Amino acid sequence: MRCLPSIGIACKGSIFFLINKIFTLILLEVITICTVPFRVQGQLAENQQVNFLCKKYRNNLYYFSKKMYFPQNIIHHTTLLSMTTSTLLHLRVPFSFFLMPIFWFALSVAPSVSVSVAVFAFLSLHLFAYPASNGFNSYYDKDEGSIGGLEKPPPVTKELLWASLFMEGLALFMALFVNWQFAVAIFLYGLASKAYSHDKIRLKKYPVISLLTVGFFQGAFIFLAVYQAVTEQSWQEVLQFKVVLPAALMSFMLIGSYPMTQIYQHEEDAKRGDLTMSRLLGIRGTFAYTATLFGCAIGGLSYYFWQYDGGTTNLLTFHLALSPTLLFFLYWAFISYQNPQHANFKNTMWLNLISALCTNFCFILFFYWKHFAIN
Repeated sequence: MRCLPSIGIACKGSIFFLINKIFTLILLEVITICTVPFRVQGQLAENQQVNFLCKKYRNNLYYFSKKMYFPQNIIHHTTLLSMTTSTLLHLRVPFSFFLMPIFWFALSVAPSVSVSVAVFAFLSLHLFAYPASNGFNSYYDKDEGSIGGLEKPPPVTKELLWASLFMEGLALFMALFVNWQFAVAIFLYGLASKAYSHDKIRLKKYPVISLLTVGFFQGAFIFLAVYQAVTEQSWQEVLQFKVVLPAALMSFMLIGSYPMTQIYQHEEDAKRGDLTMSRLLGIRGTFAYTATLFGCAIGGLSYYFWQYDGGTTNLLTFHLALSPTLLFFLYWAFISYQNPQHANFKNTMWLNLISALCTNFCFILFFYWKHFAIN
C-alpha cells in the first residue's frame, strides 16, 4: 500500500510530461508552418536560428518518442521539419483561409465568445484539421493537373498519408482543450473527409452525395460546432431557429459555390471515374447552377441580417462586401460562355481569393461590432 502514493505521483508526472511535450510539439509545428515559404524556396538552411531550433526540436522529439514508446520512424516521417517539399505543399495550409468565413460568421452570430476557447478552436481547425483533410484528399486523388491552391502539384508519397494522420491527431488533441463536443466534431469531420476521398468508399464519385457531404460538414456542422464551443451553451439552446438558420445558409452557400472549385478539373476527374457535380452540369451549367443557388443563399442571409442580426447596417455592409465577388463572377461567366478555356485554375483561384477576402472582412467586422465596439 505504501507504493500507491509514489505510483500516483509518477502517473501525474507522466501526464504533465506528455502534455508539456505535445504542447511543445504543437508550438514548434506552428513555427515550422510559418517558415514553410522559406523552406520551399531553399532558404531555410541559411537561417542559423531556425536551424538551431530544428536540431533542438528533433532531439527533443526523439527523446519524447522513446519515453512514450512511440515508433521513431513514424515520428520522423510525420514532423513538418523532416517533411519533403511535396508533402508540405499538398497540406495546403494557406488554403484554410478560404474556409475561414464559416468560423468568423459563427463568432459574429454568437451572443458571447470565450476568446481563449475561440483561439484553440481556430488553431485546431485551420492549422491542423483542414490541412490534414487536404493532405488525405491529395494522397488518394494523386492529381497530375491543378488542384485547389496548387497549379502544378508535385507527386505524392506515403509520407503525405502519415503527415495528414499526424496533423489530424494534433487537431484532435487541441480540440480537447476546447471541449469534448468540439473534439467529437473534429473527429466526425475527419471521418467525413476520409469517406469523401478514400478509394474504398470514395463519395467524390457521386455528384449529389459528395456535394451534400461537403456542404453540410464544411458549412452547418462546423458553424454549429464552433458556435457551441465559444458560447458554451447547451445543444438545446444552440439548436434554435435563429442559430440553425445562419448555419443552414452557410451550407446552402457552399452547396451552391462548391462546383465552381471543380470546374477546371473535369479531365482529371474523368480519368479517375469521379462524376463531380461540375462535370455533370458542364461548364455553362455550373455557372448557371452557382448563380441560382448563390443568389438564393444571399437572399436568405439578407433576411437573417434584417430580422435577427444587425438590421439595415449589417444587411448593407454584407451586400457591399459581397459586390466584388459578384462582379468578378459575372465577368468570369461572361468570358467563359464565349470561350470555355477561361474556366481554368487561375480564374477559379481568383474567385476563391476575392470571395474569401470579402467575406472574412465582412464577418470579422460583424464580430468586432458585436463584441468589442463601444455602443
